[in-house]
Amino acid sequence: MRLGHYAWNVYFGADTILHQCMHRKRKGMIIKNSDPFPRSVRLKTRTLVLNPGEAVPITSQEVLDPILLDVLQARELSIVRPISEEEEEAVYESLRKRKRKRRRR
Repeated sequence: MRLGHYAWNVYFGADTILHQCMHRKRKGMIIKNSDPFPRSVRLKTRTLVLNPGEAVPITSQEVLDPILLDVLQARELSIVRPISEEEEEAVYESLRKRKRKRRRR
């Protein structure tokens, strides 16, 4: 049986978990090297070099990077916690400064 759009909303309601997940704001996170060896991950925006046990914040855009997702899936890096808005702004600011330095060269 196929449900039309209206029937779907009536049956499941507009406040289902799926509906909420589609509209939530993605946050950055702090990741940690859980390997006993140094780990280097090349993202689209930058390259992360993490020593064993070292943690680093990443932006909400970097969270969706396929390379990072593969490394997290292999459990070579682990997620510590989501970052606050202030921490995310600091990460974006450091990335902007890094871009400016590259342009000057």
